[in-house]
Amino acid sequence: MSGPQDAEFIRRFLTERVAAIIEAEPDSEAEAMDWLETRNRQIAENLNVTVDHLDVLVDARRGE
Repeated sequence: MSGPQDAEFIRRFLTERVAAIIEAEPDSEAEAMDWLETRNRQIAENLNVTVDHLDVLVDARRGE
């Protein structure tokens, strides 16, 4: 993924990751939000994001 063509997805992806961090470690909120603001600025400069895993969705109802 790379901004700006994937900007909306990258913003959402990073925002959700930061929200999870803050939920797990509330004391990290200021640092996490600073990090997120920096990444959001970089999206306009063509920030690239690599996700090194693949989620698999299995529909357990398919055999019914």
